[in-house]
Amino acid sequence: MKDSTQSIIFFGTDLFATHILSALLFHGKKVVAVVTKGDKAKERGGKVLPPPVKKFLLEHYPNIPLFQPEKASTPEFASILRSFTPDLFVVVSYGEIISEALLAIPKQLPINIHPSFLPKYRGASPLRSAILEGDKEIGVAIIEMVKKMDAGDILKMGKLNISEKENHSDIEKKMFIKAESLLLEWLEECEKNCVSKTPQKGEVTFTKKVTKGDEWIDWTKSVDTILNHIRAFGDVPGAITEVELEGKRVLIKILRGEKYSSDGVAYPQTVGFSKKEGWLVGCKDGVIRICRVQPESKKSMDVQDFINGARNKTPIVIVQGRV
Repeated sequence: MKDSTQSIIFFGTDLFATHILSALLFHGKKVVAVVTKGDKAKERGGKVLPPPVKKFLLEHYPNIPLFQPEKASTPEFASILRSFTPDLFVVVSYGEIISEALLAIPKQLPINIHPSFLPKYRGASPLRSAILEGDKEIGVAIIEMVKKMDAGDILKMGKLNISEKENHSDIEKKMFIKAESLLLEWLEECEKNCVSKTPQKGEVTFTKKVTKGDEWIDWTKSVDTILNHIRAFGDVPGAITEVELEGKRVLIKILRGEKYSSDGVAYPQTVGFSKKEGWLVGCKDGVIRICRVQPESKKSMDVQDFINGARNKTPIVIVQGRV
């Protein structure tokens, strides 16, 4: 494949960033260095694991310089990056606000891929926030990075239609493809000096960083609100509830659910099993059928396997103490 004439320093950490980095390299783009966050210990067992971007780079492109600074925006690290004389910074889910001094390094532009219709959903959790709000379509924006968070001019914007059956992981996979296409298209335009910029217009909203505890399900909410919550927290980290099973309180991640009925009738907040209907949860305006779960310390499973494994088939009571 044709090598790019532009030299790129890539900043990114998670699976979304890994996909974009992989696409850049596959299409012959000249990535001269990669910056990612430090290795982290898992909560259980304390095993230290590398971020997805690092794991991918070491396995497939070990010769590309890799940096894991504790803080990227320092004069010392700026000197290191400046030595690469990059044309572009491409920043995707890096996890740190980059200083003006760093943003001034690339000869052309520092750009960021942001999963929303900017200026709506600026900040740390745009995709999750859009799902929680029940949005039917989501945006993908490539923007010029400036000092103010997610406030730069729009270089490219795309959209995706999403359904109520898709959770965070499903939508993220679709977003990989759309973001990759937009980025490669923009890079070609950039090489031809055909770049255009559009200032952001409209109401500005900000999302918050997801913190421990946000994943807990509040079963007092409406059916639609609860299902959006389950979709938003998807497979990782999973929407969590506490139940009473065979006289014990256990944590269960609810990974998938669907609307069983929504007729405005108040239902008791208990859980019932049946071979025909599966696992049903009553909410204030209807009933949700749970489809996939991950019991504490176990692998994810179809709810029917969970039902078959429960010795006591009596109802499971939702414990509301941790909402």
